[in-house]
Amino acid sequence: MNDIPNHTDPPKCIRMVVLTALKDDVVENYRIGGLGAGELQVGASRYAMASSSDFTEFSFASDGLELYNFSEQEMINLNSIKEISKTLPRKDPGAHVPDYAKSFVQYTPEEHGILQHSIDYLSMIVKEWYTKIFGFNVDVIPTRNIVPRVAGCDETKCVIPGNPMMHLDYFSFSDAYDSQCNVERQNKINADLARFGIPNTIVNDCRNYNKEDLIDLVNIWFPTGPVHDWPLAFMPFIEEQKYKKVQIIGGSIASSIPLRKIPAEAKIIYKNNMTWGDAYLFRSASCPEQGKKGILHGSFRISNDDHIRRSFECRFMIFKNKTTKARL
Repeated sequence: MNDIPNHTDPPKCIRMVVLTALKDDVVENYRIGGLGAGELQVGASRYAMASSSDFTEFSFASDGLELYNFSEQEMINLNSIKEISKTLPRKDPGAHVPDYAKSFVQYTPEEHGILQHSIDYLSMIVKEWYTKIFGFNVDVIPTRNIVPRVAGCDETKCVIPGNPMMHLDYFSFSDAYDSQCNVERQNKINADLARFGIPNTIVNDCRNYNKEDLIDLVNIWFPTGPVHDWPLAFMPFIEEQKYKKVQIIGGSIASSIPLRKIPAEAKIIYKNNMTWGDAYLFRSASCPEQGKKGILHGSFRISNDDHIRRSFECRFMIFKNKTTKARL
């Protein structure tokens, strides 16, 4: 651990994972400019071997992670976004479109309707799943952007993820609320979307909830076909005081952990042969005040052959149920 190599090229070995992109002396990476448009990582890095897991030893309640299997009916109801996924990636709309709007601009009005309906349906799935795990009713507020992910190569194109480091989507629950529920930010997004002819109903609905009523952050990630390469992988919980803010490619403020803070015995796990119908549900930030553990995640290569992996993900904020809270 004391002699850390400085890698600048993607690993040539199969199943090798970039553990971090943070130098040990980086405090808040976004304050020093973050990552350049063409960079995969910054500073020291270390690769570790990943291994497949059946995830039976992990649960959302204890580890912030579990495997979910869509029912046959759920797969039928989500089939429309599976079909949309087959047409991705599409042409980049260009530098004039903000990064956070690019995944909106590429869809037709009809597809926008399908995607928004799918987000509502996934919200219902998450609500039922969360209630079943913890035994109490909650309000589930999604981000109104279901993000398409494409990685890998085929005979015509290659799409390699811009940020392979292990990370959490948010630094804290508080940061997540400030990011997703800020009125000024929402108004700016509405104005941007309107310029590109996108319905301004695509906004988050959490502004009517107080920050103190936020009790969880859930991310659902699922492939829309067989995963032969670039699976999503996880590093089980590391003490939350060690995380640092970092700006990842695209401008988002996430969090990661300095390399020297990662224990030598750290495990990186993924599900082998994941396919349509499988999904991960995981906590996308830690909240030590509530005793809730987020889990580091990122994708990586497991094959030397050419494969395209297509997937979707959507984030959800879990609030105390308004009706239940009013009765307390």
